[in-house]
Amino acid sequence: MKEEAQKKVDELSHLEQNAQNLISQRHNLQTRLLEIESALEEINGSEVSKIIGNIVVKVKSEKIKKELKEKKDLITKRLELVKKEESKYADKAETLRNEVLKLLEKNNEE
Repeated sequence: MKEEAQKKVDELSHLEQNAQNLISQRHNLQTRLLEIESALEEINGSEVSKIIGNIVVKVKSEKIKKELKEKKDLITKRLELVKKEESKYADKAETLRNEVLKLLEKNNEE
């Protein structure tokens, strides 16, 4: 029984590590989303400057708005997926914690 409990604890540890990675991804995506939303609010006029490599070029603001909106949509979708995965990991972790506790209680009774 102790081996089974150890396997569950190892699996739980792995799940929690993956959940932490997802939390980090979510924070990064949220930061990028805020930056894009801020940039969209700041775009005024017919032209804006854009950095491409080591140079700055003038680009029509509508083109930049379109690019930013596409990025925003993509990041929003990715963020939704990460949140769903995060929720799945949390549910699995809770289930494993309960299983480990039951196994440990059973071992203590023996």
